[in-house]
Amino acid sequence: MSRAPGIMATIPANRSFVVRCGTTMISGLGLNLMSPILPIYARTFGVSLASVGLLISGLGLARIFTNLPAGHLGDRVGSRPVLVLSCLVIAVSALGAGWTNDFSQLLLFRILQGVGSALQNTTAFAALAKMK
Repeated sequence: MSRAPGIMATIPANRSFVVRCGTTMISGLGLNLMSPILPIYARTFGVSLASVGLLISGLGLARIFTNLPAGHLGDRVGSRPVLVLSCLVIAVSALGAGWTNDFSQLLLFRILQGVGSALQNTTAFAALAKMK
């Protein structure tokens, strides 16, 4: 009686797969780790909790409107350049969000993080789907 292959046997054993999964995981963690401390930002900037809700919804809305163009861009120029661009956008916007002293700038940086997240996730998942 033979055993069915385990989950590790079904995962492609190549570097590209591991890198794409790793960058997607790190990007997701980085974007979502900020959510629990958003009420602290509200007190720091002297805005209401409802205004802080814009920080979460701004990221989500940016992803919604960027997902389709990101997929098209990934198909057109290839996944690697788009993934590099997405990591740069996320890193720059995260640094900006951490150093800003103005709520409207923080909101802008969170929207940019949403754009980077859409570029990253859409392109990485499309590339993973194409792997054999």
